[in-house]
Amino acid sequence: MEANNATVKDPDALLAGPPWSVLADYHNLKINSGFLEMQVPDQFPRTVGDNALIFGRRAPNSPRGAFSNVRSAYPFFNCFSSSVRKIRPEPKNHSILPVFVKARLSISPVATDDPGNFCLGIYPSITLWNPYNENLVLKDLYVEIPFCDKNEQPAPFKCSVTQVDFKEYDLYRKWWAYIYGDFNSTFELKDSDISTAYRPYLSGYIKNWREPWGLYNFKSGSNQIGGAEIEPALIDQFLKGGNPPFDQNIDSTNWNNRTPPDSMYGIKMDGNRIYHENPKDGVGDYTFTFHSLKKKSVSFDKLSLKILNESDSSSTVVMEPGEVVTFAAFSSSNGNDVQSN
Repeated sequence: MEANNATVKDPDALLAGPPWSVLADYHNLKINSGFLEMQVPDQFPRTVGDNALIFGRRAPNSPRGAFSNVRSAYPFFNCFSSSVRKIRPEPKNHSILPVFVKARLSISPVATDDPGNFCLGIYPSITLWNPYNENLVLKDLYVEIPFCDKNEQPAPFKCSVTQVDFKEYDLYRKWWAYIYGDFNSTFELKDSDISTAYRPYLSGYIKNWREPWGLYNFKSGSNQIGGAEIEPALIDQFLKGGNPPFDQNIDSTNWNNRTPPDSMYGIKMDGNRIYHENPKDGVGDYTFTFHSLKKKSVSFDKLSLKILNESDSSSTVVMEPGEVVTFAAFSSSNGNDVQSN
């Protein structure tokens, strides 16, 4: 039993209500011309333990004696002792706030008119509820959305985008055909020539050797558990780097020097420069540079939003009694500005 998840089984422990200061603050609550104004709590409860449980001036009884002394229990439970009541982590005033109902967030990369650049389209929506029987004025209300990893630990949101100009890919295909040298027409690129452990080509053949490399990966079959088996193409190789296939049946010297058939068992790339797998003699440079093939990324650790009035951002937002409102951001009709409602 760890202290941070220990339960208390103490007959002297009591369930605590809110402090008297909260009741007094509620009693003195004022309504200005039929409108409630927001009031934030002066402090927030602890994020671990039980904020509603109070025990005596000794360590509470717990399974396996999780707390060795009273001080070790302070971060998880409240105590009657006046000397530690000042650290009782709960509001001492009566807060007036809308209830946070739900949040939705859509993020997608968006192309821009500036070649080589992109932006992220972020479309958040926040739903709030006014639980009171009076109008509630929302003023200077912000919502912060932090991001985390799959283990629910704080981590930045990352988006990576790979771009390519299809006209340049068409130019590559023409260059490939022009550079291609004569080769034995009876030759077939079979993955059976590669050891099973290094065999990525599930279709049984390594692309049609008469055609240039494809731009995107394609599904060639399914593995033993039904998952998709993917055969590589230019963009995938660009992201991974054009390393030669590690196999004892392939001559790495021939692969690097672009000597077939070894050179045809994989894409050789250096950054965004591709090396032809079967260049004809006497053509000089047998490389092609994809100037439009680039990888870019953007990341941020949180998203901060301010609740604004749709018609006039300088005026306050008023929620009617019991009203549920969704606040969202979206692009304007001309696409130049961002609107909200």
